[in-house]
Amino acid sequence: MRKNTGQDTTKAGQDPVKSGTTTPESGAKVEESGTTAAGEKPFNQLAYQNDFIREKYDRVNLTLPKGKKTIVKQRAAGLNKSVNEYINDLITADLKAAEPKKYYYGMRLRGFSIGCQPDGVLERIDDPKGRYHDIIVYDHRLSDNDVLHFSLDYLENGTD
Repeated sequence: MRKNTGQDTTKAGQDPVKSGTTTPESGAKVEESGTTAAGEKPFNQLAYQNDFIREKYDRVNLTLPKGKKTIVKQRAAGLNKSVNEYINDLITADLKAAEPKKYYYGMRLRGFSIGCQPDGVLERIDDPKGRYHDIIVYDHRLSDNDVLHFSLDYLENGTD
């Protein structure tokens, strides 16, 4: 049996899997069919990584004006980030800024029911600390008159 020296012994343009060479990972001889003598396919790291990426990530092809790629790379390097991480962080920050602001109010005297809170409630939440009957969420700040009339407390930090 020939010892695998780690050097490529296949001829130019010849597929090593079909040429009957040994795989460096296992040292098992690969037959013409692409399987080892034990009938197993050799592990293909590149195919595994590509399958993982295809399953877990979406790809976006980004086209930039000439010269901007270098600027983006330098900016990312200056922040100790990869270009991918830098672009992802920018997109995440933009999406977060585009989310509608939510305003939380604690219902002091009564729970959520018809006519017990101003119109336009986005959602009702149970108070995790038990201080209020309910917590109600709006996409806008309520007037001082509504807060007073419906016995609400504005909760600056959400449900905290």
